[in-house]
Amino acid sequence: MKTKGLATNGARARLAKYAPPQSCARLPDEDYRAIRFYRHPNVRVLDDVAHDKIEIEKGVIVIMCSDGDRFLGGLLSIAGLFATKHRWTTRIASWMKRTSLLFIWAFLYIYPRLHMMSWHAGAHRLVKNSRTNLPGRATDKDLMAEIMAAIELKQIYQIVILDHCKCGKLAKHEFTVEEQFHDIVTARDRILAEYEKVRTAEAARLATNGDMEAAANVPKLKVICMCQVDYGKRPGWWWRRRLRTYHFSTKQLVAVDAAKVDGKRHPKIADVIAQYLAA
Repeated sequence: MKTKGLATNGARARLAKYAPPQSCARLPDEDYRAIRFYRHPNVRVLDDVAHDKIEIEKGVIVIMCSDGDRFLGGLLSIAGLFATKHRWTTRIASWMKRTSLLFIWAFLYIYPRLHMMSWHAGAHRLVKNSRTNLPGRATDKDLMAEIMAAIELKQIYQIVILDHCKCGKLAKHEFTVEEQFHDIVTARDRILAEYEKVRTAEAARLATNGDMEAAANVPKLKVICMCQVDYGKRPGWWWRRRLRTYHFSTKQLVAVDAAKVDGKRHPKIADVIAQYLAA
């Protein structure tokens, strides 16, 4: 497949490690180019996974798509973060993170607390009036209520929004990658806002009962966004599917939006945008 746009001449080899070449045209050309843009080292909306961003030993509520072709890969990506958090295991286990052996090791021996919540299109269903929700339904409110209930039942205060590209549900409703990523930000912000209401009410209740120490220590919620990109698989059973998991930076996406309005605020990002639009 001939690469165009951002990857030219010597830059093509350097950029390959940020977005590997896809096989079997798994992603539409426009989506693939968008992924390369968001992976660009000057943009970094999709960044390399950093173990220190998730305290996975404290438990994680994972909101993800229920796509059966992606579900196990999603589970093992989260489990792999825990299993490879120690440097001596990283090189040994990195190539087998998505195998059943690591699944057994991570869940039975190390046993991270993972509470899975899966709906088609995952956290995109939290967006009010989303095209993924049926008209006249309160799907977004129902899913939000389930998330708040999960926090209360499990006493877990970390949420991972695990998105994937390309999601079949989003493809059906003709979402662009840009729309998909903005939905992730909207879902994250809505979860944080809803939990803050719950947290404030609980703190007020405890303060009214005279327990000021407990009121001051009502846990805060942490929401981490991640995205899996499926670059496809070469023909033949011996080839491993190119599936990459990235941390999704809401801060960098805001910076990209700002650069589109005023390039002087983020000149490096604006330069990449210009290359992308000219391609």
